[in-house]
Amino acid sequence: MRIGVHVSIAGKIYESLDRAASLGCDTMQIFSRNPRGWAASPLAAEDVEEFRRRRKIKGIYPVVVHIPYLINLATPNEGLYRKSIDAYIKDIQRVDSLGAEYFVTHLGSHTGSGEEKGMKRFSRALNEIIGKARPKAMILLETTAGSGSWLGYRFQHIKEMLDNVRGPAKVGVCLDTAHVFEAGYDIKTKRGLDDTLKEFDALIGASLIKVVHFNDSMTPLGSHADRHQHIGKGAIGLEALTRVINHPKLSGAAFIMETPKKTDRDDKSNLATARRIYKGKMGHIFEKWDTSIFHEYKAVGKMDVSHFSENGRVPFLLIILIILATFAVYYDSFNNSFVWDDFSFVVNNKAIRCLDPKKIISFFTDRDTASDNTLLSADVYRPLVTASFALDYKLWGLNPHMYHIENTTLHLINVFLVYILADLILK
Repeated sequence: MRIGVHVSIAGKIYESLDRAASLGCDTMQIFSRNPRGWAASPLAAEDVEEFRRRRKIKGIYPVVVHIPYLINLATPNEGLYRKSIDAYIKDIQRVDSLGAEYFVTHLGSHTGSGEEKGMKRFSRALNEIIGKARPKAMILLETTAGSGSWLGYRFQHIKEMLDNVRGPAKVGVCLDTAHVFEAGYDIKTKRGLDDTLKEFDALIGASLIKVVHFNDSMTPLGSHADRHQHIGKGAIGLEALTRVINHPKLSGAAFIMETPKKTDRDDKSNLATARRIYKGKMGHIFEKWDTSIFHEYKAVGKMDVSHFSENGRVPFLLIILIILATFAVYYDSFNNSFVWDDFSFVVNNKAIRCLDPKKIISFFTDRDTASDNTLLSADVYRPLVTASFALDYKLWGLNPHMYHIENTTLHLINVFLVYILADLILK
């Protein structure tokens, strides 16, 4: 699961990657220019090159660019229509130059001409844009709350537009949780969420949902008022959003938040909440462990690791073997901040990358873990897991609020390797 937020492009556009990484994102959304104007300075070649270089180092994927606000591909006003098409072509060319994967596009407003006419004009415009720009990035049609004369508040709108677009492989969907709730889809209940995604899947295909704008709502179900709220603090609520982020039909999408922001603390808090409620592939196996370890984490971190051993040899081996099995160090030439980056972080110009757990996860998932008492004995693993958290606390001073089920899973996998090595050595 890739989780991130919308970040600013203030300064140089490549600085957005630094902001995303410093917040703990592994995906991000940006505007490629001022979203409230028509004029845009060309991106300097050296800035584009640096954007691509930093992105590769930080592992931010996918990069999502959002359409500027003034573009309206559904308008009946011919002058605005032509201006919007021309601007869109230039904007998606900027997206391609940056190497971004997705360009999130609102469906525009028919401004009184009627939904059918608006949808036809939008589809016609998109066909012209794709034909002229031949984009590499996928265009994502965003669901809307349905305020005013905006299109996209019903899934049928998106279906009709997709049906009328030539080269459909170039077009997907961005599902906004606040918008669909405000449009009248009851994703607050389990049955409502299942029915909503079942309807979407039948009409359009859930595999076309490439990005989820993961937002709570300030306004109630069916309000048609587009007002985002912090995760778990709005009308949708934490329990419902937990079901959303863990729903199997959305497992292939990147989750990006557009929640209210006064300071970076707001983004960090929402990111921590999203990661905490995401269970992942191994989440159901380790969910109870995650809860107990999280609450004990700070206290455990201040203890001596020898507290968890009958002799002094295992803590020493844990320190050596966890470092050897978990971390490889390589030089990062410019970044000296503390950054999460898909199981890695950066400290004092050194990028510390954790062991990729995917291959080891398959070791667990390819067998009946529930009945394998030898490999998953809580009596054996709990002291080692706790010691692993203690070691990280001592070495890096990690923020306990950043821990979530993925981290616990990663530690369990790391400790699994450590246990085998320690067992062999002690024998």
